[in-house]
This record gives sequence, structure tokens and C-alpha cells, in this order.
Amino acid sequence: MSQLNLLLKQALQTFTCTREMFQQNLEKLMNLMNKTSIDDVRINPVLLSNVIWEKPNKAPATYVHIYEDLNITVGIFVLKPGLLLPLHDHPDMHGLIKVIHGKVKITSYSLNTDNTEIYKNENTEVFSESMTPFIVEKTSEVIVDPSNVCSILYPEHKNIHQVECINGPAAFMDILSPPYDTLNEHGEMRRCNYYKVLNELAPNIFQLQKTESPSTFWTDSAPFIGKLFA
Repeated sequence: MSQLNLLLKQALQTFTCTREMFQQNLEKLMNLMNKTSIDDVRINPVLLSNVIWEKPNKAPATYVHIYEDLNITVGIFVLKPGLLLPLHDHPDMHGLIKVIHGKVKITSYSLNTDNTEIYKNENTEVFSESMTPFIVEKTSEVIVDPSNVCSILYPEHKNIHQVECINGPAAFMDILSPPYDTLNEHGEMRRCNYYKVLNELAPNIFQLQKTESPSTFWTDSAPFIGKLFA
């Protein structure tokens, strides 16, 4: 079985297993993702060249869809040189990111930490529900390339982040669970929300506000040319 198929099989196992087995399966998934390279997935090499990104009206990011069901979504984002993937969230989701080409900087923010509690008040506790500002802590800022292990986000830890492409094009594999556009525990559709930084209240403590997706950011798609479950 190919490395990609082993990864997909373990992702399905991880996000459908019992609570007692989740951490053990998550560690197995992380280990497999750390071993996954660009050689294990087939990407059109044109997407990794500078030529295509110089074309007029080319979207600043291309998404290669690999697999999705009710439990997981798996794909690859290819980013334009210098692109800043806007600050966004993953509501009540787990996510794993593995850079397979190029270099990116991932800046992550967390909700409900011991440090954010100090700054919270009745007007700053709403998350993703309105334009009301809320408080987060910047808990990670890392520069990663294919030699680094995968990054992981949890439902409340590192759940809001931005990704900046450094120098040439970059590509990363993305596993999310549950997928966007699935119902959360309140019966509401799980959407991706975008944010802007209003101000820094203290070192690494920021006030964010929900905003519209920036007009300068959009994605197009490219077909996945590999084989699944072969």
C-alpha cells in the first residue's frame, strides 16, 4: 500500500475511533504524515514553478482535492510566492499541516488560555458569532519546510492561524476533521471565518474581530492526478 493510502487509512481510523483510542491513533497519524513527502503525492509540476504564478488573473492559491467524507477532508494547497493566507479559523476542528514543498511561516492563536482569561470581559468573549471583538493568545510562530514535522491544531488550541509563503511557491498537505460545511454540535453549519487584528493588549495577547474574506485572496482548483486506495 502506498504512503498516501496508508495516511488516508490512518486518518479515517483516527477520526472515527473511540475517545479512548483517539490520542494513540492521532500519534500514529502524525508519524505517518511526518514521513509523507511530495514524492508520495502527484502534483502538476507547473504549479510548483514561478511561471504559472506570473499569469494575469491567476488565483493566489490553488487547491488540489484528494479525499472527503463526513469525517475528514484531505487536500493540498499550493501558494503563490509571497502569499499571506489570511487569518482564519477551524471551528471545533482538528487539523494537520505538512509542508511538502517550499517554506511557510505559520502563526497560530489560541482561545481560552490562562493568559487570555485575564483580559476577558463580558464584551469580548464571543467567538465566530458576531462582530464583537474577542481575545486570543499567539501561541506559535514557526517557519517550516519539508524537513520539519507536521503542525497540528486542536478545537481550542492553535485553532486560528495564518500561513505566509516565503520566497518561491510552497505547497502543504492539509487534513481537517470534521470538514467545513458539516453540522456542529449545535446543528449549525461549520464555516470558515476570517479575522483581523484590532490591537495587541499585551505581549502575545491580541484582540481580534471577525471580518470578510479579503478580496485579494481566492482559490482555484487543480485535479488530483494520483491514485487512492489502489
